[in-house]
Amino acid sequence: MSDDRPLLVGLDEAARRLAISRRSLQSLVYGGELRSVLIGRSRRIAVEDLEAYVDRLRDPDGVQALRVVR
Repeated sequence: MSDDRPLLVGLDEAARRLAISRRSLQSLVYGGELRSVLIGRSRRIAVEDLEAYVDRLRDPDGVQALRVVR
């Protein structure tokens, strides 16, 4: 069965999926907290890396407090 879901998303889509601003997402990427790749001049984030980032934010007892990124 074919899966047509994208493997990579742009910064705007990644920010939308995380429900954060593009600027906050860029802080995560450029701060090394969220992996990304460059394809030409376009920065993309693997959907798998978005899911892994969210998993790292959680602890066994629930969601831990998030720090504010400015």
